[in-house]
Amino acid sequence: MDSRRRDALIALILTAALGAVSGCGGGNSATTGGGVSVADTRRAEIAAAREAAEFRAEYTGAELVSRKRGWARTHGGLYWTDDGGRRWREITPPGDPGAINGVYFRNPRQGWAGAEEGSEGENHVVLFATEDGGHSWRRTPIEVEGLATIAAGVGFTALGQRRVFALVAQSTDTASSVGHLFTSGDGGRRWYQLPDPPHDGTMSFESPRNGWFAAGGHLPGLYRTHDGGRTWTEIEVSPPPGVPAEDATFGPPQIDADGDGLLPVIFRARAAVTAALYRTRDRGRHWEPASHYRMRLGGDVAVSEHLFRRGRETAVVADYARPPYTLLGPGQRHSTLRATGLPPFARLSFAGRFGFALIHTNSLTRLFFTTDGGTDWKLTSRPRSEQR
Repeated sequence: MDSRRRDALIALILTAALGAVSGCGGGNSATTGGGVSVADTRRAEIAAAREAAEFRAEYTGAELVSRKRGWARTHGGLYWTDDGGRRWREITPPGDPGAINGVYFRNPRQGWAGAEEGSEGENHVVLFATEDGGHSWRRTPIEVEGLATIAAGVGFTALGQRRVFALVAQSTDTASSVGHLFTSGDGGRRWYQLPDPPHDGTMSFESPRNGWFAAGGHLPGLYRTHDGGRTWTEIEVSPPPGVPAEDATFGPPQIDADGDGLLPVIFRARAAVTAALYRTRDRGRHWEPASHYRMRLGGDVAVSEHLFRRGRETAVVADYARPPYTLLGPGQRHSTLRATGLPPFARLSFAGRFGFALIHTNSLTRLFFTTDGGTDWKLTSRPRSEQR
């Protein structure tokens, strides 16, 4: 949620609270000019402030970067932990914390964040970079050619300390998705806009020239570049034998220095939705199905919400089945992941055997942590703005 909608919601909470007491009688003779007692007004203000504080504390994202070290983002700021979520310190970039709409850390020291600043009609995108774990941030406003509305989010991927890519997603209607691609060769001091990729989505790069793009929205697809993101070619991936597929949604492949890599895919059809892992040993020239699992969940299912990498060779499927988590990996069809202590419908992030799981049910968000690949999970503490 951007800062304008956040502020509007907080104002609505206060207005509703005051309106709720305006028609109530009471024995307190001290009243405001509108006939509402001072005591009732104060109670309404306290209730509204409590709801606003709860809203600011809600998680909007989290990612584990290495073992017990990672970040969490709330409506109220950005936070870092070195101990799996037991303690947090605030690392929010300067400006409105509610304006942050993208975070990525390459390692515990170097990271980037995106934000949209300014009022509607005068809004502009700002990219931040840190080289000291969020103790300080370098702020760089960018001009996004072709951005017709507001920026819905910013995604990043990096190659070493210098080369970094940023994808600015444009807020559009549900029938389209637009992304604007930028690159930096100096860690984020200067940014240069590249031609737009086919759609909005997620990306990964093996080298400054060779990369992958997983398009999302209503036109999903997998694309490859050999010229640093200036042009993209769509890659066809056939479903495993016997798997129905009317379309497919992809995650960006992760390919190591030896050319081995995994590609997460969800094939969708009226008859079934199937999560699959594909493997390459030649830098993505050929992809072979390694494992697949027919999900109980149907409809518009996306990799980003239901298929999560765990290490170099496995992934976890989040489904509406019982049990809700299934492990996929090369050389096996699938197996149950026990996930003791973790509610269903989590969004997962792993760094080896360590992981975060973000749960969002109704208006309640919770963050869990595991040290054994997801077998057992524990609830983390909740970051607070005073933990600077």
